[in-house]
This record gives sequence, structure tokens and C-alpha cells, in this order.
Amino acid sequence: MALGDLMASRLVHSSTSSSAAPSAALPNHNHHHRRTSSVDELPVENGPEPRRDAADEEPPAPVAYLPQVVVLCEQRHEGFDEAAAAAAGPSTSGLVTKWRPKDRMKTGCVALVLCLNVSVDPPDVIKISPCARKECWIDPFSMAPPKALETIGKTLHSQYERWQPKARYKLQLDPTLEEVKKLCNTCRKFARTERVLFHYNGHGVPKPTANGEIWVFNKSYTQYIPLPITDLDSWLKTPSIYVFDCSAAGMIVKAFLERLDWSSSSSGASMKDCILLAACEAHQTLPQSAEFPADVFTACLTTPIKMALHWFCKRSLLRDSMERNLIDQIPGRQNDRKTLLGELNWIFTAITDTIAWNVLPHDLFQRLFRQDLLVASLFRNFLLAERIMRSANCSPISYPLLPPTHQHHMWDAWDMAAEICLSKLPQLIADPNAEFQPSPFFTEQLTAFEVWLDHGSEDKKPPEQLPIYASGDMSSILVWDLDKEQLISTILSTADSGISALSTSQVQCGQFAAGFVDASVRIFDVRTPDRLVYMARPHAPRSEKVVGIGFQPGFDPYKIVSASQAGDIQFLDVRRASEPYLTIEAHRGSLTALAVHRHAPVIASGSAKQMIKVFSLEGEQLTIIRYQPSFMGQRIGSVNCLSFHPYKSLLAAGAGDNALVSIYAEDNYQVR
Repeated sequence: MALGDLMASRLVHSSTSSSAAPSAALPNHNHHHRRTSSVDELPVENGPEPRRDAADEEPPAPVAYLPQVVVLCEQRHEGFDEAAAAAAGPSTSGLVTKWRPKDRMKTGCVALVLCLNVSVDPPDVIKISPCARKECWIDPFSMAPPKALETIGKTLHSQYERWQPKARYKLQLDPTLEEVKKLCNTCRKFARTERVLFHYNGHGVPKPTANGEIWVFNKSYTQYIPLPITDLDSWLKTPSIYVFDCSAAGMIVKAFLERLDWSSSSSGASMKDCILLAACEAHQTLPQSAEFPADVFTACLTTPIKMALHWFCKRSLLRDSMERNLIDQIPGRQNDRKTLLGELNWIFTAITDTIAWNVLPHDLFQRLFRQDLLVASLFRNFLLAERIMRSANCSPISYPLLPPTHQHHMWDAWDMAAEICLSKLPQLIADPNAEFQPSPFFTEQLTAFEVWLDHGSEDKKPPEQLPIYASGDMSSILVWDLDKEQLISTILSTADSGISALSTSQVQCGQFAAGFVDASVRIFDVRTPDRLVYMARPHAPRSEKVVGIGFQPGFDPYKIVSASQAGDIQFLDVRRASEPYLTIEAHRGSLTALAVHRHAPVIASGSAKQMIKVFSLEGEQLTIIRYQPSFMGQRIGSVNCLSFHPYKSLLAAGAGDNALVSIYAEDNYQVR
């Protein structure tokens, strides 16, 4: 008997006889079926009874199910008590801190306040000639002042929107005090408990006062009206992040910290919910050199690649032959890593993450670079602002305070990437159809890591580039020889999105099934010249990523199972068509894990609601398992990992916010 048939027969459950029943053959699916599972709320005790199609036919043997029999539930991923670990100092036990942040945050609303008063200089500013003029890369004197103000505001909106497209944006141009108050109250109302970002450009008003006041206008634009920072804080409340792009911005930070100290001592309010980014210290003015835009701080925060290349261009080896206007024509999209602009953004993100990882305490890195996507982007770009503006004797500051990073040696790696980019740029612009050659940056970093693994010792510190290795090309498949511990092949997926699920065939050696963030499915084979042998979009028009994929059990290498985060499971036969022949609506928009038994005809899926469902290959729901039905379930995250034993009817499950591993089996399973 074949091993697949043997496992199928061992998993058959008979309620009427103790003798083993023969396993039923799988049907030949010639058309598309859709099955919808029952609701997630209630667990079931038994699987459904087998269906009898006709009295004169032999009924098919029901497939076994995995009831709620827990044969193991242990703490297998124990970590430090972080408070105790901090007090005790470095640990030698080998345990690590729990790195996954539990207090995720999102910036829900962005308030953009521009006080430019185009063509009218504030009384305390004496400008040099020529001086910096551009705001959001727009010359305000190239058009009528009202038009310039409106264009700059819309451009700033679009620049922020690249980093957080789902936030609400509110714009106020040369506002009055009442307009700012209304704006802040509206943003807090929309954001509720989410973070609010307040961006203030004060290039057309006087510097902030020593009392912590910024300036706005009266209705007739004949007076500057002070806005105390205490009022601003009371309107926006927390959590919040402030960006102050004006001279003497350190005055505002100083006043804010004094208020936070007073609030903390008087009411016990947390200071951790307020973040500040300021363009310069209290005694400094913004750079006026024509080398920079007037809003160089905002340019670093919102258009870092463009600002970094403009600044580097004068320091490049190619500066004499390079036309700076070519930088504005860099081809590609920022989120497409197979274009020059996207690759530069990817490298920049990896380098700034690496710098932050190496200089910041662990908890501060998690809070600033992993808790909130928009905050993380702004702080990465803030590191660039510090580097560029310090070259003009201007020091951006922040709260929480960051150590100096402008001379970190990882900036040399960025300079090399920028140099390579500038060398390619003229050819790519001259011939838009020219083939794009990826940068060797990540390959070189991996080579350096391989050398460190071969020649490093346990006494040496880990390499500083670890965050770079972790941010490698997620759209490629690396094939390793585990016996020799060597990389033997790299499969480029040519996809625009990263790989989110991967499975290897147990029958066809060298064949891999991959699911992608864009909900597509591909099969690759290292034995074929083109590598790609199959592609489909079974989850379209859904946009959620593929969270699990696997080859079906048995010795048929042509059928795969793919699960989407949207909650559907698709069954595909690669010999027939790209359309699935069977669909299971397993979970309602919360599917998080998929497992396919290597030999038995069952699959399992997990959800964010801590539910595990087991199905047959015909789409029949066999059972529901509640991962943690006790009160502890409220403290445990979604089921993010499922795995069958390759030869037994055992299912292991793990959750996101928990160190527990649970293993489920049949009722009559004997624990040894």
C-alpha cells in the first residue's frame, strides 16, 4: 500500500465498526465548487456525518478529524522578564527579550499648517543674496503669491501621503488663531485614540518666543498673533507628533518639555505619547544657502531620496559631469524595488534602520522605528536631516533625544549606493527601455556576513549590518544545501511584490510554490531554464496577501492549496487552468495560517479570532478547534503558525503574542 493511502486509511474514523475502512478515492474535479464554512464563534464536538448519495452505493469512508484533544501545551519560547533583565544586567542564559511590540500605533490624522506669507519677509529675518527660496521644491516667486501658497500646500500634502496614504489630511494656509484651534480639535476628533501629526512651517512669521509661542496671523494679515504651545497641546492632546520647521525651533521643544515635566509631576500623565521633531536648536537659524531649499528640514523628512542626492551631488566624484536636474527625473516608483528610485529607497531604509538599531536602546528603537509606520519613516528621514543640516552648522533636535548619527560609518555605504545611482542615471534617462541592473549592495552585505560566519568568533560582537540582512530581497527564493550549509541557487521571482508564503514539493525535487503580497501564486522549478512554470491569481479581485501555500498530499505534484488573508482557501490544478476548481470561505477576513498534511487528505487554517478549522480536500469542514478557550485567550494573539506531523494525525499550533505551543490529536491518540 502506498504511504499516502496508508496515512489516509489510518486517519479514517468509523463509528459503527472497529475494523478499518478503505480510504475513498479523491474525486476528479472538473468544475469549480464553492464551500462556505460555518461561523467562527462556536466550537463543534464532532465532525459531520458522511453523506449517502444512494442506497445501492457503498458509502465513502468519512475522513478523520482532529477534535479538541490537547496532548501538549507547553511554554517553548520563554523570554526575559524585561524589567528584571534590565535591573540584572546582561544575561548569559541564552534567552532573548520579547522583541515583538504589543502597543502598535497608527497616525490617523495629519494637520499641515503653513505660515509662509509669500513675498513678505518677517521682521526678524535678514536674508542673504542669493538665498534659499524653494518650498516643497517649488519656487514661490515663480507665480502669484496666492497660487504659490496653494500649490505648496497641495505638494506638501502629497509628499506626506506617500508615507501614510490612509490618514486624514487637513490643510491650513496662513491661518488665524481660531482656524488653528478648529483644525486641531477636528483632527483629534477624527483620530480618536490614534496619533495626530502636526506639521508647522513658520518661514513667513517671526521666530518662536522664549515663552514657547509660535506665530499665526490675524484675519487681515496686518499682525502676527502668538499661539502658546500650551494651547496647542491642550487642543491636540496625546498621542501626538509635532514637526516644527522654523528658525529657533528649539525654543518650542524647550517649552514643550517644561510643560511635559509639569504635567507629569502634577497629574502623572505619560510623556511617552508625545514626540517632537524640530529643525534646529533654540539659538540657530535655518540655512539660507542657495544650495538648499528653504524648507530643507521638511525636504529631508518627506522627500529623503531627492534631498539626499541633491546634497550628495556636489560631493560626488561625478560632480563635474553631472547635471543636477537629472535627479528630478529618476525613473521608477518609490514602492517598486525593481526600479532605480525604488531600489534607492529600499537601500536607504535598510541603512537608516541599521544606524538606529546600533545607536538606540532596544525599547526606544521599538517605539520609534517599529510602533507606527509614519513615525518610523519620519525618524529614518530625521537621521538624514541631521547629517545634511549639520553640514550647514544647523542641528535638528528631537524628543525623545537621539544620539548623534551624522558621522556613523554606515553613511559611507549610502554614499556608495548614491554614487552608483548617479553613474547609471544618464543612460537610464536617455534610453527608457534600457534594462535596469540591480545594485550589488545587498549581495555585498550578504557576502560580508558569510565571511563573518566563517571567520568570526563567539567573543566578537555581532555584525552591525544585521538589520540589512533582515531586509534583503523578499521577492527572491534562496535555495540552500543544508548538508554543506551553502547557497546553491537564487530564484528571482520578477514580481512587483514580496513573497509572503513558500512551500517545497515533496515529490518534485527543486520545485517551489510561492504566494505573494499581491495575492498571486507562482510555481518555480530550479531544473527549468526559465524557473517560472506556473502563475495564477486565484484570490483576485481580493488584494490581501497570500498567508499560506502548500502542495496537496499524496503523489500528485500538480495540485496546490493557497490561502489568502481575506479568509478564502483556493484549490488549484496547474495542469488545467489558472482558475481554482474549489473554493472554501474558511474565515471572515481574518485567515492567518495554513497547514497541509503531507500524506493525509486534510488541511487546517487558523484565524485572528484564535480559531482553527480542519477541512478535507473536498472542502468539507471536519472540526473547529478553539486555540485558547479559557480567559487567557484574551491575552493571546492570532493563530500565526500551524503544522501537521508528516506521518501522524497531530496538529501543532502557535499564537502571535504567546510562547505556548499546543498539539492536537484524535480522541484515541496514545501519548508516549
